[in-house]
Amino acid sequence: MSRSKGTIGLVLCLVSLLSLSACVSTPAQASPTLNLTILHTNNVEGELDPCTCLMDSAGGAPRRSTAVSQQRAQYPDLFLVDSGDALFGTPESDANRGIAYVKAMNVMRYDAAALGDQEFMYGLDVLQAAIDQAQYPYLSANVVYSDTQQPFVRDSIVIERNGVRVAFIGLTSPDVAAYLQADAKMSATLEVLDPIKTARAKVSELRDQADAVIILSDLGSALDRRLIRSVSGITAIIGGHSREVIQPENERIAVPLVQMGFQGDQLGVLHLGVDSNGRTVQVQSDSIRLSREIATDPQILA
Repeated sequence: MSRSKGTIGLVLCLVSLLSLSACVSTPAQASPTLNLTILHTNNVEGELDPCTCLMDSAGGAPRRSTAVSQQRAQYPDLFLVDSGDALFGTPESDANRGIAYVKAMNVMRYDAAALGDQEFMYGLDVLQAAIDQAQYPYLSANVVYSDTQQPFVRDSIVIERNGVRVAFIGLTSPDVAAYLQADAKMSATLEVLDPIKTARAKVSELRDQADAVIILSDLGSALDRRLIRSVSGITAIIGGHSREVIQPENERIAVPLVQMGFQGDQLGVLHLGVDSNGRTVQVQSDSIRLSREIATDPQILA
């Protein structure tokens, strides 16, 4: 008799647990209302040519241009962006003051590029000459003129492509202060603002003007993660400065953060599914290694 009661009690207990489980539902993942493909680079540091290593030569603007063209054939509405520290870092790029790499970026049809701190390393006149050659906008929301507090370059841009509006905001590392202070003209003309406060205001301003808000960040991964915790409304961050390879699959954060190492041996490919509130609900991040197997674009070599 006691065994029968025990069996009945066990059954009732299981029924209760099953009933409880039926009441607890896991929120379904929202369906994206739009899909974006973004090709991205960071910390290329003026590397027009592949590395000269014998075993695994990779990188170079001619191969990158070919890879970009191949991706455009597959995703005609993609965006191509850079998150800074692109122009200087090799003897060749330093000698031509970054102009050669700007021209290569023109050929590849970049949509926007953030100003990294290294872009300021040769002073205001050299940087302005490079910017004047660019057929794409340079962005930095937190480097401003000291007297007017207006941005030195555009702080952001909203690009509409096939009915989809994407806002890109540029942020420059606070490390740029060292370059500004070392140059009399820049120290008298420019200053760097807190990137978190600047981003908070700019994202809030653009949130209603765009379907997605992307940060082109030269801040480095530590500040990028702080940015994610501190600023709402960001769809994704294309990172740089800290020269890491970061994929969103390895990041337990709500906002995708990506970064593609340094010296341009890889081209980042970010696919985002975005909901009606500008939140990323699906993400796939890939990279294309610019190996010997990728043909060189003769337009870059010209």
